[in-house]
Amino acid sequence: MSKLRYAGICALALAGSFGGAFVASRGVAPVHAQAPNAMDFRARSFTVVDQQGRTVATLRATAAGAELTIRGTRGGRVEISGAGSIAIHNGTGKLVWSAPGPGIIPATE
Repeated sequence: MSKLRYAGICALALAGSFGGAFVASRGVAPVHAQAPNAMDFRARSFTVVDQQGRTVATLRATAAGAELTIRGTRGGRVEISGAGSIAIHNGTGKLVWSAPGPGIIPATE
């Protein structure tokens, strides 16, 4: 490839980049889920669903603090409690692993 052809391709790519950026900044209005000046989002619970409407995660407020539950596609779930515990359940709902609740865990025994 000659130097002139290479320079032409570089100039075309650069012009296309600037043109695309100009069109993108002028053609589409920004979209906001809340008012642009909103400082936070407040709710007692927040649920995330997939394309089929199935719940995949839930974050909610409880007396012990926040509680997060994440569900897998095969029925497994992870629960993290504001009280300081973590539990992992398999697809049949059986508890497979858990960490203690509140308290101090010794570094060595």
